[in-house]
Amino acid sequence: MMTLNLDPEAWLRLALLTDSSLPVGSFSHSYGLETYVAQGLVRRPEQVAALLLAVLEQGLARADGPAVALAHRAAAAGDVACLLYLDELVGALRLPREWREAGVQVGRRLLNLASGLWPHDPALAGYAWAVAAGEASGHHPVAAGAVYHAAGVPAEAAVLSYLYAAVQGLVSAAVRLVPLGQTQGQRLLVELMPHVVTAAQQALAAREEELGGFLPALEVRGMQHERLYTRLFVS
Repeated sequence: MMTLNLDPEAWLRLALLTDSSLPVGSFSHSYGLETYVAQGLVRRPEQVAALLLAVLEQGLARADGPAVALAHRAAAAGDVACLLYLDELVGALRLPREWREAGVQVGRRLLNLASGLWPHDPALAGYAWAVAAGEASGHHPVAAGAVYHAAGVPAEAAVLSYLYAAVQGLVSAAVRLVPLGQTQGQRLLVELMPHVVTAAQQALAAREEELGGFLPALEVRGMQHERLYTRLFVS
């Protein structure tokens, strides 16, 4: 059973970091979903639900989620070298070029923003400096783990909120692409919530050597996305 112990200010900082208006650009990415829709492979709400569940269970729970948890722990220990290693590892796991670029774009914007909000956290400062100096890319999951720690958000809440925000972003993309009604989108989010909790528990228990994921069909669509005739999303 996952329990979240946050003081009131930590709750507010968490709300700030998960707000859709946070200027990091994550809303502009579909991570291959747009290709599925363009190819006619995803047209109905149940198809969206099946795809997002696969992304959550086979991707986010095994790659991004564990990376957030491990980065949070490294930041708590002041281990900037571990953050740099995780950053390199996450980059190697993102096969589609657009996904790597998207993760770096969002991660760097988050780091720039958070460095001004919590400038005295040594791990965040060290990692942000390395990214600015070109010694690391600044992939979003690693940046998020370091930022959540700097904001005083515990690892459990950090991973849970990161995964929920990722799913929420994909549902938002589906609403615009399929199209999926706003009410259907909210219903889908509610249906996925228990799976997000399970994915977060799995991610928190993962070890560094278990970081991975297996979504070859989605990765192929991610690679094909840059060659679509028309695109609403960057990835």
